[in-house]
Amino acid sequence: MAMKYCPDCGEKYSDTYKYCPFCEEEEILREEKTGRHMGRRTKPSVSPITLILIFLIAVMAVLLIHLLKDMRMPGNTPTEPVTQEEPAAPTEVPGDVEEPVITEEPVEDPEDPSGEVTPDNQSPANSDAKLNREDMTLSGGETFRLVLSGVTTGVTWTSSNEAVATVSDNGTVTPMKNGMCEISATWDGQSRACIVRVVNAGSATSAPVEPGTTTTPSVPNTTTTTGLKAGAAKVIHAESGVYIRSGAGTSYQPLATVKNGADVKVVKSAGDDWYEITFIASGGKTTTGYMKGEYLQNK
Repeated sequence: MAMKYCPDCGEKYSDTYKYCPFCEEEEILREEKTGRHMGRRTKPSVSPITLILIFLIAVMAVLLIHLLKDMRMPGNTPTEPVTQEEPAAPTEVPGDVEEPVITEEPVEDPEDPSGEVTPDNQSPANSDAKLNREDMTLSGGETFRLVLSGVTTGVTWTSSNEAVATVSDNGTVTPMKNGMCEISATWDGQSRACIVRVVNAGSATSAPVEPGTTTTPSVPNTTTTTGLKAGAAKVIHAESGVYIRSGAGTSYQPLATVKNGADVKVVKSAGDDWYEITFIASGGKTTTGYMKGEYLQNK
Protein backbone atom coordinates (compact mmCIF):
# COMPACT_ATOMS: atom_id res chain seq x y z
CA MET A 1 0.00 0.00 0.00
CA ALA A 2 1.56 3.32 -1.10
CA MET A 3 1.38 6.48 0.94
CA LYS A 4 0.56 9.95 -0.23
CA TYR A 5 1.69 13.26 1.15
CA CYS A 6 -0.92 16.01 1.68
CA PRO A 7 0.49 19.38 0.61
CA ASP A 8 -2.12 21.22 2.67
CA CYS A 9 -1.77 19.63 6.08
CA GLY A 10 1.53 17.84 5.57
CA GLU A 11 0.09 14.53 6.70
CA LYS A 12 0.64 11.24 4.96
CA TYR A 13 -2.34 9.06 4.04
CA SER A 14 -2.98 5.91 2.08
CA ASP A 15 -3.37 6.17 -1.65
CA THR A 16 -6.74 4.41 -1.32
CA TYR A 17 -8.25 7.80 -0.30
CA LYS A 18 -9.00 10.18 -3.09
CA TYR A 19 -8.69 13.16 -0.78
CA CYS A 20 -6.75 13.65 2.40
CA PRO A 21 -8.89 12.31 5.25
CA PHE A 22 -7.24 14.69 7.70
CA CYS A 23 -8.15 17.71 5.66
CA GLU A 24 -11.75 16.49 5.20
CA GLU A 25 -12.16 16.04 8.95
CA GLU A 26 -10.99 19.58 9.55
CA GLU A 27 -13.37 20.82 6.83
CA ILE A 28 -16.31 19.06 8.53
CA LEU A 29 -15.45 20.64 11.85
CA ARG A 30 -15.33 24.07 10.26
CA GLU A 31 -18.66 23.59 8.49
CA GLU A 32 -20.37 22.51 11.74
CA LYS A 33 -19.22 25.71 13.34
CA THR A 34 -20.48 27.83 10.44
CA GLY A 35 -23.66 25.81 9.86
CA ARG A 36 -22.62 24.32 6.55
CA HIS A 37 -21.59 20.79 5.68
CA MET A 38 -20.71 19.40 2.28
CA GLY A 39 -22.24 22.38 0.55
CA ARG A 40 -25.66 22.10 2.51
CA ARG A 41 -26.90 24.22 5.38
CA THR A 42 -27.36 22.20 8.57
CA LYS A 43 -30.77 22.21 10.28
CA PRO A 44 -30.99 24.18 13.41
CA SER A 45 -31.54 22.09 16.51
CA VAL A 46 -35.15 21.93 17.93
CA SER A 47 -35.80 21.76 21.64
CA PRO A 48 -38.10 19.04 23.15
CA ILE A 49 -40.54 21.66 24.47
CA THR A 50 -41.05 22.98 20.97
CA LEU A 51 -41.82 19.47 19.70
CA ILE A 52 -44.37 18.91 22.49
CA LEU A 53 -46.11 22.22 21.72
CA ILE A 54 -46.28 21.36 18.02
CA PHE A 55 -47.81 17.95 18.84
CA LEU A 56 -50.43 19.46 21.14
CA ILE A 57 -51.39 22.07 18.52
CA ALA A 58 -51.79 19.34 15.90
CA VAL A 59 -54.01 17.26 18.20
CA MET A 60 -56.22 20.25 19.01
CA ALA A 61 -56.57 21.08 15.32
CA VAL A 62 -57.73 17.52 14.55
CA LEU A 63 -60.28 17.60 17.39
CA LEU A 64 -61.57 20.97 16.19
CA ILE A 65 -62.08 19.67 12.64
CA HIS A 66 -64.05 16.64 13.88
CA LEU A 67 -66.18 18.86 16.10
CA LEU A 68 -67.07 21.15 13.20
CA LYS A 69 -68.03 18.14 11.03
CA ASP A 70 -70.33 16.76 13.75
CA MET A 71 -72.07 20.12 14.11
CA ARG A 72 -72.76 20.33 10.37
CA MET A 73 -74.32 16.81 10.13
CA PRO A 74 -78.21 16.80 10.21
CA GLY A 75 -79.70 15.58 13.42
CA ASN A 76 -76.54 16.33 15.41
CA THR A 77 -77.20 20.00 15.99
CA PRO A 78 -76.67 20.52 19.65
CA THR A 79 -79.73 21.93 21.32
CA GLU A 80 -80.12 23.37 24.68
CA PRO A 81 -82.13 21.25 27.08
CA VAL A 82 -85.71 22.46 27.31
CA THR A 83 -87.06 22.69 30.77
CA GLN A 84 -90.77 21.97 31.07
CA GLU A 85 -92.65 24.23 33.32
CA GLU A 86 -95.04 22.58 35.67
CA PRO A 87 -98.66 23.58 35.02
CA ALA A 88 -99.93 26.17 37.36
CA ALA A 89 -102.31 24.89 39.97
CA PRO A 90 -105.94 25.81 39.19
CA THR A 91 -107.18 28.77 41.04
CA GLU A 92 -109.93 27.82 43.37
CA VAL A 93 -113.01 29.96 43.11
CA PRO A 94 -114.97 30.32 46.29
CA GLY A 95 -118.45 28.95 46.24
CA ASP A 96 -120.03 25.97 44.53
CA VAL A 97 -119.31 25.63 40.80
CA GLU A 98 -121.88 23.70 38.82
CA GLU A 99 -120.55 21.34 36.17
CA PRO A 100 -122.01 21.88 32.68
CA VAL A 101 -124.81 19.48 31.86
CA ILE A 102 -124.52 17.91 28.40
CA THR A 103 -127.82 17.01 26.87
CA GLU A 104 -127.94 14.67 23.91
CA GLU A 105 -130.18 15.58 21.02
CA PRO A 106 -132.57 12.77 20.08
CA VAL A 107 -131.55 11.01 16.89
CA GLU A 108 -134.32 10.65 14.38
CA ASP A 109 -134.89 7.07 13.35
CA PRO A 110 -135.20 6.90 9.53
CA GLU A 111 -137.52 3.91 9.90
CA ASP A 112 -139.81 5.75 12.32
CA PRO A 113 -141.44 8.84 10.74
CA SER A 114 -142.61 10.04 14.12
CA GLY A 115 -139.02 10.98 15.00
CA GLU A 116 -139.28 9.38 18.44
CA VAL A 117 -136.13 7.68 19.64
CA THR A 118 -136.42 4.46 21.55
CA PRO A 119 -133.71 2.62 23.55
CA ASP A 120 -131.66 -0.34 22.36
CA ASN A 121 -130.22 1.38 19.29
CA GLN A 122 -133.49 3.09 18.34
CA SER A 123 -135.42 -0.16 18.04
CA PRO A 124 -139.20 0.11 18.44
CA ALA A 125 -140.38 -0.72 21.93
CA ASN A 126 -142.69 -3.39 20.52
CA SER A 127 -140.53 -4.57 17.60
CA ASP A 128 -141.49 -8.20 18.27
CA ALA A 129 -145.24 -7.50 18.26
CA LYS A 130 -147.04 -9.99 16.04
CA LEU A 131 -150.58 -10.78 14.96
CA ASN A 132 -151.79 -14.34 15.33
CA ARG A 133 -152.74 -14.24 11.62
CA GLU A 134 -151.35 -12.13 8.77
CA ASP A 135 -153.41 -13.57 5.94
CA MET A 136 -156.69 -15.47 6.17
CA THR A 137 -159.91 -16.32 4.35
CA LEU A 138 -163.32 -16.12 6.05
CA SER A 139 -166.58 -17.51 4.73
CA GLY A 140 -169.92 -15.85 5.34
CA GLY A 141 -171.07 -16.34 8.93
CA GLU A 142 -167.54 -16.88 10.33
CA THR A 143 -165.86 -14.55 12.75
CA PHE A 144 -162.26 -14.57 13.85
CA ARG A 145 -160.54 -12.74 16.65
CA LEU A 146 -157.14 -11.26 15.83
CA VAL A 147 -154.73 -11.08 18.77
CA LEU A 148 -151.67 -8.78 18.85
CA SER A 149 -148.99 -10.31 21.08
CA GLY A 150 -146.15 -8.36 22.65
CA VAL A 151 -148.11 -5.13 23.13
CA THR A 152 -149.23 -3.90 26.52
CA THR A 153 -150.60 -0.47 25.53
CA GLY A 154 -153.98 0.25 24.00
CA VAL A 155 -154.55 -1.10 20.48
CA THR A 156 -156.90 0.47 17.91
CA TRP A 157 -158.46 -1.85 15.30
CA THR A 158 -159.55 -0.59 11.88
CA SER A 159 -160.75 -2.09 8.58
CA SER A 160 -159.64 -0.75 5.21
CA ASN A 161 -163.07 -1.66 3.77
CA GLU A 162 -165.91 -2.16 6.24
CA ALA A 163 -168.19 -3.21 3.41
CA VAL A 164 -166.08 -6.39 3.10
CA ALA A 165 -165.27 -6.98 6.79
CA THR A 166 -165.60 -5.13 10.07
CA VAL A 167 -163.54 -5.39 13.23
CA SER A 168 -164.54 -4.78 16.84
CA ASP A 169 -162.55 -3.08 19.59
CA ASN A 170 -161.19 -6.44 20.77
CA GLY A 171 -160.01 -7.51 17.26
CA THR A 172 -162.96 -9.72 16.23
CA VAL A 173 -163.33 -9.73 12.43
CA THR A 174 -166.79 -10.22 10.90
CA PRO A 175 -167.13 -10.81 7.12
CA MET A 176 -169.79 -8.75 5.31
CA LYS A 177 -169.47 -9.51 1.60
CA ASN A 178 -167.12 -11.19 -0.82
CA GLY A 179 -163.93 -9.24 -1.32
CA MET A 180 -160.58 -8.44 0.26
CA CYS A 181 -159.51 -5.88 2.83
CA GLU A 182 -156.88 -5.24 5.50
CA ILE A 183 -157.51 -5.29 9.23
CA SER A 184 -154.95 -3.10 11.03
CA ALA A 185 -153.88 -2.95 14.67
CA THR A 186 -152.35 0.43 15.58
CA TRP A 187 -150.55 1.46 18.78
CA ASP A 188 -147.96 4.10 19.70
CA GLY A 189 -147.54 5.13 16.07
CA GLN A 190 -146.91 1.55 14.94
CA SER A 191 -149.16 -0.96 13.22
CA ARG A 192 -149.53 -4.54 12.06
CA ALA A 193 -151.98 -5.68 9.37
CA CYS A 194 -153.75 -8.87 8.34
CA ILE A 195 -155.13 -9.47 4.84
CA VAL A 196 -158.71 -10.78 5.04
CA ARG A 197 -160.49 -12.42 2.10
CA VAL A 198 -164.23 -12.99 2.36
CA VAL A 199 -165.86 -15.79 0.37
CA ASN A 200 -169.36 -17.25 0.36
CA ALA A 201 -170.70 -14.23 2.21
CA GLY A 202 -174.24 -14.73 3.54
CA SER A 203 -174.08 -18.59 3.66
CA ALA A 204 -174.17 -20.52 6.91
CA THR A 205 -171.18 -22.60 7.90
CA SER A 206 -170.81 -25.44 10.33
CA ALA A 207 -167.18 -26.57 10.26
CA PRO A 208 -165.10 -25.51 13.30
CA VAL A 209 -162.73 -22.61 12.77
CA GLU A 210 -159.31 -22.20 14.31
CA PRO A 211 -158.82 -21.13 17.95
CA GLY A 212 -159.40 -17.48 18.69
CA THR A 213 -162.73 -17.14 16.94
CA THR A 214 -165.82 -15.99 18.78
CA THR A 215 -168.12 -18.40 16.94
CA THR A 216 -167.73 -21.93 15.67
CA PRO A 217 -169.25 -22.01 12.20
CA SER A 218 -168.02 -24.43 9.55
CA VAL A 219 -167.38 -24.49 5.81
CA PRO A 220 -168.96 -27.40 3.94
CA ASN A 221 -166.79 -29.53 1.65
CA THR A 222 -163.60 -27.94 2.93
CA THR A 223 -160.50 -29.70 1.54
CA THR A 224 -157.48 -29.93 3.82
CA THR A 225 -154.18 -28.63 2.49
CA THR A 226 -152.01 -30.78 4.71
CA GLY A 227 -149.68 -32.98 2.71
CA LEU A 228 -150.00 -31.39 -0.72
CA LYS A 229 -148.02 -33.40 -3.22
CA ALA A 230 -145.75 -32.08 -5.95
CA GLY A 231 -147.57 -31.93 -9.24
CA ALA A 232 -150.64 -30.40 -10.88
CA ALA A 233 -152.96 -28.40 -8.63
CA LYS A 234 -155.69 -25.81 -8.79
CA VAL A 235 -156.61 -22.72 -6.78
CA ILE A 236 -159.54 -22.95 -4.33
CA HIS A 237 -161.23 -20.61 -1.81
CA ALA A 238 -160.28 -17.54 -3.89
CA GLU A 239 -163.44 -16.17 -5.46
CA SER A 240 -162.15 -12.63 -4.96
CA GLY A 241 -158.60 -13.58 -5.93
CA VAL A 242 -155.47 -14.59 -4.06
CA TYR A 243 -151.91 -13.33 -4.42
CA ILE A 244 -149.01 -15.40 -5.72
CA ARG A 245 -146.02 -13.89 -3.93
CA SER A 246 -142.27 -13.75 -4.60
CA GLY A 247 -141.47 -15.45 -1.29
CA ALA A 248 -143.02 -17.62 1.41
CA GLY A 249 -144.75 -14.93 3.46
CA THR A 250 -147.17 -12.04 3.22
CA SER A 251 -144.29 -9.57 3.47
CA TYR A 252 -143.08 -10.55 0.00
CA GLN A 253 -144.18 -8.67 -3.11
CA PRO A 254 -147.18 -10.05 -5.05
CA LEU A 255 -146.33 -11.39 -8.50
CA ALA A 256 -149.87 -12.05 -9.73
CA THR A 257 -153.48 -12.53 -8.63
CA VAL A 258 -155.40 -15.72 -9.46
CA LYS A 259 -158.96 -16.90 -8.77
CA ASN A 260 -160.68 -20.22 -8.18
CA GLY A 261 -159.88 -22.92 -10.68
CA ALA A 262 -156.58 -21.43 -11.88
CA ASP A 263 -154.09 -24.15 -12.83
CA VAL A 264 -150.75 -24.19 -11.04
CA LYS A 265 -148.08 -26.76 -10.28
CA VAL A 266 -146.87 -27.54 -6.75
CA VAL A 267 -143.06 -27.79 -6.66
CA LYS A 268 -142.35 -28.32 -2.96
CA SER A 269 -143.26 -27.21 0.56
CA ALA A 270 -141.68 -23.96 1.76
CA GLY A 271 -142.72 -24.44 5.40
CA ASP A 272 -145.44 -22.88 7.56
CA ASP A 273 -148.14 -24.07 5.08
CA TRP A 274 -146.51 -22.14 2.21
CA TYR A 275 -145.72 -23.90 -1.07
CA GLU A 276 -143.44 -23.12 -3.96
CA ILE A 277 -145.46 -23.28 -7.18
CA THR A 278 -145.12 -22.54 -10.88
CA PHE A 279 -147.79 -20.79 -12.93
CA ILE A 280 -148.28 -19.26 -16.35
CA ALA A 281 -147.78 -15.52 -16.00
CA SER A 282 -148.91 -12.85 -18.43
CA GLY A 283 -147.15 -13.33 -21.74
CA GLY A 284 -147.26 -17.11 -21.42
CA LYS A 285 -144.05 -17.36 -19.37
CA THR A 286 -143.78 -20.04 -16.70
CA THR A 287 -142.96 -18.26 -13.42
CA THR A 288 -142.08 -19.46 -9.92
CA GLY A 289 -143.98 -18.07 -6.91
CA TYR A 290 -145.36 -18.97 -3.48
CA MET A 291 -148.89 -19.51 -2.15
CA LYS A 292 -150.54 -20.59 1.07
CA GLY A 293 -151.59 -24.24 1.08
CA GLU A 294 -155.15 -23.39 2.09
CA TYR A 295 -155.72 -22.06 -1.44
CA LEU A 296 -154.33 -25.12 -3.21
CA GLN A 297 -155.71 -28.57 -4.03
CA ASN A 298 -154.02 -31.38 -5.91
CA LYS A 299 -155.79 -32.51 -9.06
